[in-house]
Amino acid sequence: MTAAALAFAMVLSLLLAAFCAASETGFLSVSRGRIMHLVREGSERAAIVQKGLSRMASTLSAGDMTTIPGMERIRAKSSQHWW
Repeated sequence: MTAAALAFAMVLSLLLAAFCAASETGFLSVSRGRIMHLVREGSERAAIVQKGLSRMASTLSAGDMTTIPGMERIRAKSSQHWW
């Protein structure tokens, strides 16, 4: 893999990790009371968020299982090429 391709892969993975972290923070910071109120009013989007919040443990653990090993592989590969 060339240095340019490696740098591109690192930047892309960093941006993807930042997006996922921001999404997780936003997802976990919602007001559960407000979501319940919106579900009662018939909001389909709020129902989706409420379903996700109720399955939060399995959702977050599945994301951790894929993200952490992927980042470790990228870190290991990139450390081989820095001199």
